[in-house]
Amino acid sequence: MNTRFLSPFFQFSTSYSYTPRYNIVRTKTGYTIQVAVPGYSKEELEVAFSKGKLWVRSLENLKFRENEEDIFIEKGLSEKRFTLEFSVSAELSPKSVTLDKGLLCLDFEKIDSQDSVLEIKEGA
Repeated sequence: MNTRFLSPFFQFSTSYSYTPRYNIVRTKTGYTIQVAVPGYSKEELEVAFSKGKLWVRSLENLKFRENEEDIFIEKGLSEKRFTLEFSVSAELSPKSVTLDKGLLCLDFEKIDSQDSVLEIKEGA
């Protein structure tokens, strides 16, 4: 498994040989992960978030050939399945996911952690 740190808020790893291109963008209210998924519909993708882990998966291999007799002259788009896994800081909370023109955008908002004084209670 390949793992690397991307920022104080995200760590990335993958176990597949194909990894789609992605950006991590800091916004006014948090962060956005943009994943290039040309050719995929929302039904062919799965996004899950649990216990600080974010997964983006393709559910099946893409098929760019309409006809098996077609021959690629040059092939730059992958038809392979993929899984991306991000470890997300506890300071971030998932907000929304959108797919538009082959770009999957996962928005996270930063949670304000405020210091507080806890009351000490006496035992019963």
